[in-house]
Amino acid sequence: MMDCAGNVFTIQTAPGGSPLIGSGAFAGSVDFSQPQVPDYSMRYVVCGPGNGAVYDIRWNVDNGPTPSTQLVTVSAKILSGNASPAAIFTMPYTLRQYRGDF
Repeated sequence: MMDCAGNVFTIQTAPGGSPLIGSGAFAGSVDFSQPQVPDYSMRYVVCGPGNGAVYDIRWNVDNGPTPSTQLVTVSAKILSGNASPAAIFTMPYTLRQYRGDF
């Protein structure tokens, strides 16, 4: 995958990845207080409106409820760039999705 700055990223899809928060209101979300995990994270530069905004994107792949499924958790947090100054104080966005043969 390549971003607008020409950075090329490898996306790992095997189980593992960025650590998740274990308890509390944000349990199951990516823990941005931990260091990035190679191939399970990227500093992505956005194209188009907001061009130049940099996001810290991290993901985790866990076993799902059946042997042929996995739970994929992806979180994105704005870091800097051409985003509004207030955007830097927003909470990370987290998406969770099952993948596999149901």
